[in-house]
Amino acid sequence: MFGSLRLRMALSHAGVLLILLASVGISGYFVLSHNLDRSSTRSIEATAAAEADRLAEEGAISAPPDSDTPSAAATRIAVYSPTGAIAGEAADVPAWLYPRSQHVTTIVVGRERVRIVTEVARATTGPIATVVAAKSLAPQEDLLSDLRWLLVWGGLTAAALSFAAGWLLAGAAVKPIRNAYGAQERFAADASHELRTPLAFLRAGAEVTSEHDAALGDQMLKEIDYLSSLTSRLLALARARSGRSDVVLEPVHVRELVTEAVQRAERNDSARISIEPNTDPVAMADPILLEAALDAVLENVSEHGGGDASLALLSEDGHVAIAVSDRGPGLSRELRARALEPFFRADPARSRSRGGAGLGLALAASLVHEQGGSLDLAESEGGGLRVSITLQAARTQA
Repeated sequence: MFGSLRLRMALSHAGVLLILLASVGISGYFVLSHNLDRSSTRSIEATAAAEADRLAEEGAISAPPDSDTPSAAATRIAVYSPTGAIAGEAADVPAWLYPRSQHVTTIVVGRERVRIVTEVARATTGPIATVVAAKSLAPQEDLLSDLRWLLVWGGLTAAALSFAAGWLLAGAAVKPIRNAYGAQERFAADASHELRTPLAFLRAGAEVTSEHDAALGDQMLKEIDYLSSLTSRLLALARARSGRSDVVLEPVHVRELVTEAVQRAERNDSARISIEPNTDPVAMADPILLEAALDAVLENVSEHGGGDASLALLSEDGHVAIAVSDRGPGLSRELRARALEPFFRADPARSRSRGGAGLGLALAASLVHEQGGSLDLAESEGGGLRVSITLQAARTQA
């Protein structure tokens, strides 16, 4: 339980950091991408506008001069006459560098994206030339690709370091809780064990008393039986929750074991429980623990379920289910979520003579969990409580 809690804390620590990094990184990436794209367009527009201004001042068409500026060297420029002829050497102008109808457009040349700007050079007499400027977007795309890898690997590395830090911090945080939980379990186990001998002595004395005063003796025996039951359940619950119970899983014929548990409930608690259907699934279970879990569930029927219930045996998808549906008042969804807590009572004001100690379902859930199964609570068809015990089916059931 504590290992799972520590893992969840560490994962949540790393997950929160990863979400934050992803949010900031993705937002920054798109802002940078947009700014780089806009900057490239403005640079090409400036180059084309400068060339158009030069031609307008000269008032004649001429080939663009070679630029000695490193930032401008990557920008290709071509000048076209109003008739579409290329100014200068046509061989120096690539086939894709020609005027477009759009002022700014992007094409793909040799797997590279190229941004093209078309600008018209105008003199006082009207248009004298068309300037076409183009620049490859590969450098900025390479930069963005490197940034993506940095964000991915940097984020994963940060998440891994955060997980390690969270694991250490969670371990330090869980340690006092583990110690307190262990002390509680040891106290429950030791107290219940030490109480067995004096309770046995008190019972012997109560039996002698009942020979002389039947009413007082019966009352004393009821109180002692209650304390003995509470002691046994505390010991079983402490062992199950601490993982110290000796669990041996073996193929168990569930119907035979269920029949015996029902007979005990009918004999000791005057319960009325029907078993259906007439099947005999085989589950992997510890017979003693499963029997104790069933006793706790059926006792809950007697105390809170009106003493009347139906028990169904189901076998499907590699699992065996034992479903007990009573006809009592049931529990709300909120109370069902807490009903498996030790000492939980739906009505805290109820006396123990009517409400029990609140250990039945908690003990049953712990014992079933020790066998690798699960215990779930739901509303029955009649509005009562449905308790379902699910175990792995034995291989002979396949």
